[in-house]
Amino acid sequence: VHKGKAAIKETFEYAFAELFPPESELNIVHKVFEENIAYLVYSATDAATGETYWTFATDTFIIENGKIKYQTVSAKLPEETEIANKLVLRNYFEEVWNKKNYDYLNEITTDVFTLHYGGEVTKASKGEHKDVVKFWTTVFPDYHVEILDMIAEGDQVAVSFNFTGTQKAQLENI
Repeated sequence: VHKGKAAIKETFEYAFAELFPPESELNIVHKVFEENIAYLVYSATDAATGETYWTFATDTFIIENGKIKYQTVSAKLPEETEIANKLVLRNYFEEVWNKKNYDYLNEITTDVFTLHYGGEVTKASKGEHKDVVKFWTTVFPDYHVEILDMIAEGDQVAVSFNFTGTQKAQLENI
């Protein structure tokens, strides 16, 4: 239960940042308005690809004196699906690379994982991964990633992205 404008605002900011990719679109499937109750059934899709994120969600509103007094939300959300895995990667690029929040790696990576870097495939610790990111963001302090496309199947996600940045430190012989 969230009470007060600040708590409700925080909840909605989280929902839209974490549960809806940037191109999300809500599709109202059914709506009922009776006396002081409003009931909505909807799904959520990616406006660009048509991919469904939420197959089923509902909102119920209780209206009193022209204002929302109560709201309940229920949704069937993906758990370990391709959509959820894409979201992990989207957040990874935004938090770690664009915002340089290196500690975010502690939340989203296992202690040892496979790192594909510089044509090599190695096992890396969280600390080693942080070192790689810090190296690149030191060489390119304004390093910025723009995701172009993501393809997921099972637990694998392929990401096509552009990175831009201004080189400010030596990189190999450059």
